[in-house]
Amino acid sequence: MPRMSSKVTVIILSYNQGSYLKDAIESVINQTYQNLEIIISDNGSNDNSKEIIKNYLDDKRIIFLDYDKNEKVTKRCNAAIKIATGEYVSFLYSDDYYLDDKIKTQVEILDSLDHTWGVVHGPVIRIDQNKFESLGRVTNAHDYCFEYLLKNYFDGFINPISPLSRIDCWKKYPSYEDVFIEGEGLFLRFAMEYKFFYLEKPLAFMRDHKTNTGKALKRNIHTHHTMIKKLIHETKFNQKHINLVTRHSAKFKENVAWHTVRSSGDKSFARQAFMWAIRTKPTIILSLRTFIGIFLTFLPNVFLKPLNTVIDTTLRKKPFKVIEDYYQ
Repeated sequence: MPRMSSKVTVIILSYNQGSYLKDAIESVINQTYQNLEIIISDNGSNDNSKEIIKNYLDDKRIIFLDYDKNEKVTKRCNAAIKIATGEYVSFLYSDDYYLDDKIKTQVEILDSLDHTWGVVHGPVIRIDQNKFESLGRVTNAHDYCFEYLLKNYFDGFINPISPLSRIDCWKKYPSYEDVFIEGEGLFLRFAMEYKFFYLEKPLAFMRDHKTNTGKALKRNIHTHHTMIKKLIHETKFNQKHINLVTRHSAKFKENVAWHTVRSSGDKSFARQAFMWAIRTKPTIILSLRTFIGIFLTFLPNVFLKPLNTVIDTTLRKKPFKVIEDYYQ
């Protein structure tokens, strides 16, 4: 059994997700592990989110940080961490939700390990508006995994709602406040010092919907440049690490460009992202996918749908691992 002295701070980041916020809050309140401090940070919502949050303030574990102005998510994260009193910290976005035993499962593991272990994480189930479930990409980083995370920095990632981390990780490596949102870079910095424990069990549900997919691609690639510069200049990267980041940075930009044009999105932005990828690593232009992607950015939208069907048939993806396998 976990030691009840192990207090956990759960930080819920809220912004204009009133339709889903109740599910997020109740998934935390109803955790099987109850020694919680719940900080709900609302980043200037103009829907009914603030009213929903106020309905739960009778729960004395809840602290409501009510902001009038929308700011960078990283700034709100750091503000919440500064007042957190838990030994461990977990984050949740207001359109996602936890499985009932997420915190209990992770606390039991961290309580059993020494302080060289900083993070317990596992798969997150993605769920779309039709309630279709998939695991998507999973980064099974375990033990000392800095170079592993570096190699997989842009191909797979640790979903920010998955980990339970020691508060010491966050105190030592706060989020960069000059980027909008930080995920991979933050855990990469944690991994320079702490071990990660990978748990092959779903811990949370992440919703995929129109308000958190398309526009995120643009935002991510613009913040990406700042992140890479900081990681290289402010961390102990040797030339091998820099080469790894450069290679995978180019692939990340190419991925963003590819998914943008394939979804009939902003073709001008997709073309620009392809050019960024080529400038980062010129040989990426020899990739068949890069060549096809650039070609697609010059086509009228009327031709994109039939071509996408052909591409889907030709470039078949590996199927997702069956969800039920993880419930065993």
